[in-house]
Amino acid sequence: MKTKHLILILSALICGVAYSQPITTPLPSGFKKTKVTSDFISEGVAVADLNKDGKLDIIAGYHWFEAPSWIKHQMAPAETPTAEASASTMGFGMFSRVFNPRKEYSNSFLNMGMDVNLDGWDDVVIIDFPGKPAFWFENPHNKPRVWQKHIIADSVGIANESPGFIDMDGDGRLDILCGDKAKKQIIWLKAPVIGLLHEGLS
Repeated sequence: MKTKHLILILSALICGVAYSQPITTPLPSGFKKTKVTSDFISEGVAVADLNKDGKLDIIAGYHWFEAPSWIKHQMAPAETPTAEASASTMGFGMFSRVFNPRKEYSNSFLNMGMDVNLDGWDDVVIIDFPGKPAFWFENPHNKPRVWQKHIIADSVGIANESPGFIDMDGDGRLDILCGDKAKKQIIWLKAPVIGLLHEGLS
């Protein structure tokens, strides 16, 4: 039943058909549909236990929703327009904001929960708009501060819109299979492993 509930929550989040406060509605099928948010904040979504309470939280772009009540948290401050910002740069790889689904894409196409720096806490990996950077947010261990952002690669996914999180070398860690715009070829970025530093995710 937990799995059914989570599937429906993710569906509601992706479609963006929700209200400001989570609302759970029983369905004739026996499922429960939970509306999490009405805001368009991400193309992608993922799940991970970000606060180590044993429950899977929802990741959506620069936000995460804490299980089981789905309290919304920001990993980066809300975006504030400035004189230097433009329509082409607003929202891309910088800060969190709400997007207009009728006029624009978001700055988060793929999400993944993963302990990037191997400190025992799940971090958040985000693939931005195709051709934009890929980066990861470092989990602050339940401390009330902004999640530190680390760039993985300056440009990811322009040659293949949906990069893949795949264990390319069989070490049990998910790597990133993607396109390299400069080299015009498909590459993979190796995830960090204990005792070694690697270009990319490290």
